[in-house]
Amino acid sequence: MPKTVKLRNEINQFVQLERESFWKYLDRFKNLSYQCPHHGLDQSRLCQIVYEGLDQQTRTMLKSMCQGVFLSKSAIVAWEFLEDLAEKTMQWETAKDDSLSSRLVRGGMHAVSNVSHLESKNAVLENMLKGLLVQQP
Repeated sequence: MPKTVKLRNEINQFVQLERESFWKYLDRFKNLSYQCPHHGLDQSRLCQIVYEGLDQQTRTMLKSMCQGVFLSKSAIVAWEFLEDLAEKTMQWETAKDDSLSSRLVRGGMHAVSNVSHLESKNAVLENMLKGLLVQQP
């Protein structure tokens, strides 16, 4: 019971950290609420908590994207909007990071973004698997 009260208070006082992207903020919020599935807060209240915890810049962006009527949306529509916005901000951040890292040069060599590095590792593994499949009788 004391753990539930503590987590419910953390959920109610949840705020976006300085320089935290929206998708990370929402992900952190969802992780906290999953730790206490019996928090007793309905989806409408959860949307309100997320909205009220936003930093000024993100709140302004959210307001402009939904013409200032976010809090009047139904709980389901509002939560879907938050999920969609989180997905978009993650894509924007990834695109920004990729374009930035493609311009970076370290020690005379171009730096490779983490995504490009993982994609190349994945391609190597795929080729190895294809080679194994061909060798089987």
